[in-house]
This record gives sequence, structure tokens and C-alpha cells, in this order.
Amino acid sequence: MQNRNYLNNNNMQKGIALATCMAIVMGLFTGCGKKNDLQIAASPDEVQKGRYVETELSLPEEWKDKNISQIFRSGDELHFLVAGGSEGQTTLEEWKLGEGDTLTEVTKDWLKALPEGKNLESSDSFTLLQDAEGNQCLYGNCYRDEENSSAHLWKEADGSALDITPQKWLEPMDMDGYRFYDTPQYVTMTEDGLLVGLSYFSLDVVLAQDGSLVSSQESDSLIDSGTLADNKWVSAVGDTLYLAQADEQGSVNGLLQMQLDGNNGAKAKGVIPFSQDSYSSAYFSVLEDGTVYAADADGFFHCDAGDTNWQKLLQGIDTGFSLSDQWCRDIVALSDGSVYAWFGSESGDKIMIYRYDPDAVTEVTEELTLYTVEESFFLQQAAVQYHKQHPEVLIHVDAAISMTDKYSGNADYQQIYQDLNTSLTSGNGPDLMVMDHLKLDTYASKGLLFNLQEVLQPMEEDGTLLSNITTAYKEADGTRYAVPLRFGLLLAVGRDVQPEEMSSMDAIAKAVSGKTESYMGDRTCGELVEAFYPLIVDDILQNRQVNRDTLRPWLEDLKKIADNCGILPSRKEGRAANIWDLGADVKLVLQETDGFNEAMMPYAVAELLNANVVSMENAFYPKMVIGINSRSEHVETAKDFLRFALSEELQSVDTYEGFPVNAKALETQAAADHSKAEAYTTYDIDGSSVEFAIKAYSEETANHLMELCKAATLCLKEDTQIETSLTESLQAYLNGQASVEEAMDAVEGSLKMYLAE
Repeated sequence: MQNRNYLNNNNMQKGIALATCMAIVMGLFTGCGKKNDLQIAASPDEVQKGRYVETELSLPEEWKDKNISQIFRSGDELHFLVAGGSEGQTTLEEWKLGEGDTLTEVTKDWLKALPEGKNLESSDSFTLLQDAEGNQCLYGNCYRDEENSSAHLWKEADGSALDITPQKWLEPMDMDGYRFYDTPQYVTMTEDGLLVGLSYFSLDVVLAQDGSLVSSQESDSLIDSGTLADNKWVSAVGDTLYLAQADEQGSVNGLLQMQLDGNNGAKAKGVIPFSQDSYSSAYFSVLEDGTVYAADADGFFHCDAGDTNWQKLLQGIDTGFSLSDQWCRDIVALSDGSVYAWFGSESGDKIMIYRYDPDAVTEVTEELTLYTVEESFFLQQAAVQYHKQHPEVLIHVDAAISMTDKYSGNADYQQIYQDLNTSLTSGNGPDLMVMDHLKLDTYASKGLLFNLQEVLQPMEEDGTLLSNITTAYKEADGTRYAVPLRFGLLLAVGRDVQPEEMSSMDAIAKAVSGKTESYMGDRTCGELVEAFYPLIVDDILQNRQVNRDTLRPWLEDLKKIADNCGILPSRKEGRAANIWDLGADVKLVLQETDGFNEAMMPYAVAELLNANVVSMENAFYPKMVIGINSRSEHVETAKDFLRFALSEELQSVDTYEGFPVNAKALETQAAADHSKAEAYTTYDIDGSSVEFAIKAYSEETANHLMELCKAATLCLKEDTQIETSLTESLQAYLNGQASVEEAMDAVEGSLKMYLAE
């Protein structure tokens, strides 16, 4: 069996001690377990002076071809472990940050020789550990080969390295046919030389003197309710361990304090509640006196030792945590009032510094609200970067549905529509609105949206925008009240199905007609309607009447496809077949594809199965359809923000939320290195599980995708009321119990009230 980490292969892979008077000056409030907002000045005359500011640390030229493997506190100094070298010849260096933010190498001789003779393939999976006496250990968890554990633990011994890896970490385990090693993902060391390692399955306490295992306990036993957060590990302070705990949705909801007993592992002794509203992971740093610092996209926070009240030090939008094109790896706080955050990005490592500046003033003079139905990395990135370029403008992103709710299926779009309609008609609406899933025409007809033609037309005429996408909402009179910021392609992937047999709904209907083998797998009426109704939703109504000339051929094609699928009365368990079933149960799937990185999946499946991929009817899904509230007091700023959201600068980042509508950004993303989005898992083909690599596709395929984007013409829109009416009206027809004429009558009857609105 292949050596692997079991869990990773079954889930694809992506002190500051402020005085009380300072807290008062900063206007901080308290509240049990809450992350409280900074106080806003009541008027422009009340200048708020003194706040935290973010700056970037300049990294040494010597680090150019190296990676940061770790940031950590040694004494009360910030230290770095830096890794470099070619595969199999990793070199490690320790650096410290001194006065004036200067970096100096302090590597000990024993570390310079490590890992001598070790065939390690990764250069950034090391953790340097040190006890109160200055004795060092190094832990490396790097993939090496198929037969040996990836874990290594070395200690400093007379100027050289001694391998003291615990035997438990070297012994393979078997679970469901997979060979894996229960090795720690997170390690720390106490002052008295106990090394603690936390894996997905256990918490091990190891004697750093010789690597002997003192105790081991199941990680599930560490917490009574909820679960450990994805970034479980924080640190050890004295005999207390700190671990982040999360709720069932994965949001961090507290910092678990564990009493460490060398012989008996660890047991819970308390929790510091932490209310996380952000989509991003939360990171913590604990000082020696028990003071805790936390950071996520909501901001920077501080909690005094022995307290449970969090104080906000800095708004999230003023930090790198709000940017979606970089990701936090760790934070470290020092007692002098500084906090350091280590970010990874496509361009390499970044170290951001957060310090209190008593002379800094709040610059915001104008605040706007950007309403969105669904939470979005792209929109958050837009708001943050616009604020960085225009410090006087703050744009609050207000999402009605979190990413968790979106994918759980708990969203009530009808209620969201009613709430937004109420706020707009009462004059309290947001300044900008992203209206995916909502009734755009209704808002436009009531005069609630600003005509965007003056913003969009120049950008289309000079080739800045893909006009085949951005003109999707242009009216016959030239007015335009919304524009998509992103879009997705509708791809058809077919195994033993020719491209011409799945290039349109009509082609699919003809291909499956009379075939006994199901092409798309059994479906409920609602599932079949959901898959195909976007093709006609924009044409089904005309002059407040059902367009029977459009509806009839669509119904006839749907019936042929339904006859081949087999219509279920309901689905009590499981799901409709998708691209993961193409290797066994079905021959054809429709795949909505939101960007170049996401397109790697269908093309990888096609390569694995020798299948075909085509653009279905040159169709695209508009994403993030944005408009401006005509009653906003900030229309000019809103227009400027919209131009920025459509710019090459912002649109060039692939957030897995769609292809860019900016033409140059499309070319940039097509030419980008997609290898960082690669993933490895398994795939079932006719009952057998095989290794499945989702790898970057060729330049030819990337260019082909770009051309599909430029050629897309059919805008697939959504209308939940029409979808519901079709689903309610077509059950009998698709089961052969009603004629096409009766089906059209049923649809008309179901839509009567909707047409009368």
C-alpha cells in the first residue's frame, strides 16, 4: 500500500499588555466572549487619535529563494526558521528580529548540518522547538517515500543532531485499506522539556531528552462538545496547552485551555469563548502571562489573562486577513505591543507587523454598504483593496447568506427578497447590491437602480470588458441596471458520448431518445427542471404571458431526457448523479465551472476516463450581478468602486467564484500557473477505486477555455418562482400521464399569480 496521510487523502486539498487608560483612549468595549467593535467618533470634529496600524516587514535578500517554515517567540524576540535548498538537500537557518526591524541569522551549528543524509522532499514543514534552558529540537513532517514514516524528531547533542523520533510515529497503521502514520501536524514544547504533538487521532506527550513516549490519548477525548478547529494548535504556556475549538460548521467558537500532566496527557480546565463571524480561520498567540491575541478577517483582538472579554484592536478591513489572495500561516505577539502575522501568497511569504501608533488617526470620512445575497471572497477582496487605495472610504460587505448556509441548502431566497425590498422602498437600502437569485427587473421597474450605461459603455468600447458577458442585462432602450462581475461556463462531460451529441439540450434529447441505458441517471422532476430550466428562463415569459412557442420544444426535449433518466417521485436519500459518478453510473453530466482553477476538475475527469468536454449551448452563468441604489447618497463613490471591481488589478485573482469579465484579467488567469491548485484523491471506475490526480491542464486547454469564455452568448438566469412552478406542473407530464398541451396549461395556471404581480 502507498504511504499516505489517511485524512488528507479523503479530503481534497486548500505581550501586548495595554494599560486601562490606553483601552479607554481607543474606545474599546467589553462583552463576554464577544469581539467588540472600535468606537467611532461621533462627528468629524472628534478626531480619534491613536490606533493600531499595519506595515510590512522587509525580508532579507538572502531569503529570495527560500521559504519561511516557522515564526515563533524565543524569550521575548521574534524568530524565524527559514528553509531552502534543492530536493533532498534542505538547509535550515534560524533568524531573529532585532532593533529597527533588522533580521540577523543566529543558526546553531547542529542545525546547519540538518537534515544530513535525509531524502526529504519538502522544505517548509519543519518546527524548531526550545526549552527554558535553550536546548533545541527539530520536528519535520515531510513526505519522503512510500515505505517510511514522514515524521522525524532530532535533538541537539554535542553540536550535532541525534534522531530521537518516537517509535509510535514510525509504525504504520491501516484503516479501510489505507496505510498511514499517526504523526503530529502540530507540535510544541514546554519550558521543562516536554514535547507535545497533536495529530488527527491523538495527542502525544514525548520526553525531548530521548524521544520516549510519556503518554498518548485520543484527540477526540480532548473536548466534550464541538470539535477541534482546522488550525488546532496554538501553544504551550507553563503547564497549559491552548487549542482552538470549533462548532459543527467549523467556525472557531473558543480557545480551549488544557492542563498538561506529563504522565496522563492533558485535561480540559477552561474555555475562553470566541465569537467568530468571519469566513476565515482564526489564529491565536498566547503570551507567557496568559494574555491572548486573536486575528481573523473580522480584525485583531486582545484578551487579558484570566478574562473572557475580547477587545478589538484593529478592524479586519485594515488588515491582510481580509484579503482573499493571501492566507495566514501563524501569528506571534510580543510583550512590547507588536503582533506579527505570517502570510503565504502566490508571490511568496509576507510578514505583516501590527503596532499601536499613538499619533495615527482614523481617516474614514465616507462609509458605504455593499449588500450581497451570498458571502464572497471576491467582494471582500474588492472592499479591502479599495479601502487601501482610498483610506477615507470604508465599504461594509453585508452578506445575507454565509458560505456555510449556502452549501447547507438553508437559504430562503424569497425571504431575502422581501427583506431587501422593504429596506429599499423605505429608503434605508444599501448603496450597492449584488442581486444573484433576486428579481432584478422588479427593482429596475420601480426606479430603485441607477443606470450603469455611462460606467460600462466606455469600458466595453475600448475592449476592457468582455461585452458578450457584460451586456447580458442591457435593455432594448440601452439602459442597464446591473452587470455581472464574474461568470461561470456550463460544460457537458460525456463518457462514450460525442461532442456533437451533448452540445445543446436538443442534441442531448436526440442522443438519448430510445436508448435503454440511462445517460444522466435517475432524477426527480425537480432535479431535472433545475438542470435545464436556466436555458429558457429568460424567454419563457413575454408581455406577461407564457411564451408557448418557446416552452413547447423545451418540454418535448425534457420529456425525451426524462424517459431516458427515469423520474423518481422523490429522493429519500443520496443525490442526483454528478461528475464523481461518470466512471460508473452515468455517461453524461452537466458541470457548472467557475473559473480556470475549478475547470481543472472536469478536464482531469475527462482525461482519466477518455471522455469529451464541450461548452453546452455557449451558455454562461452570470455571477455577482451588481447594481447601484439610485437613492444612495454615495452614487459617485459607488460608480468609482464598480469601475475598480471591474479592473484588471482586481479581476486577475482566481477566487473559484467565476471567470473574470475583464479581458486582460482573463488572459492573465489563462496564462497563470495552475499547479498550486492541484489535488490528489481517489476515483471510482466501474467498481474499482483508482488514484486520481487533478492536475493543471495544458496551455492549449487554457487557451481553449479562454476562447469559450469569449464565445459565450446564452445568459443562464435564475428565477426561483419559475423553477418552482415548472417543478409543480410537470410531474404528470414527465411520467407520461399528461400531454404537452396539458403541461403548458398547467405551467400557465401555476404562473398566473406571478404574472399578475
